[in-house]
Amino acid sequence: MLLISTFSLGPTWPTAFTQLNMAIASDTPDVAILSFGTNDILFLYNVVVNWGGNPSTLDIGQIITNYRSLADIATQANLSAFFALTPPVKSTYIHNPLYNDLVNDMNNRLRHTSSAERFIDFHTFMVDPTDFLNDLHFTNSGQTKRTTAAVQEIKN
Repeated sequence: MLLISTFSLGPTWPTAFTQLNMAIASDTPDVAILSFGTNDILFLYNVVVNWGGNPSTLDIGQIITNYRSLADIATQANLSAFFALTPPVKSTYIHNPLYNDLVNDMNNRLRHTSSAERFIDFHTFMVDPTDFLNDLHFTNSGQTKRTTAAVQEIKN
């Protein structure tokens, strides 16, 4: 199971909380891979910019809180919860380098505030531009790297 975003990105886009609860209710998952951040940071970035704020002061603490809350829900449902570190975006992305700085900050904070959980690294092995279809999404090679990392970590 791959959870995409903790914030609602529109009326037809379910949050990770909705996705996780739906998966628990309608399926029998063993594992929850909590993988988000790219859309979440973009959402928060746009909120800050559109309200006249300084994006360099963006607080990613709510994303970390959402990771923790989702892990608690997964654990209560007897699932093994894995935190997937957020991958970078392509170097040509309009909001870089600030955006990747925020991704790095979020991944670092997640590592330091979640010592007991298991991590899947979706970040360090992505190659720019080879693994990027566009600024935010991955080619088959990028998706294969993420899948391989997840399978290897879950097996351990």
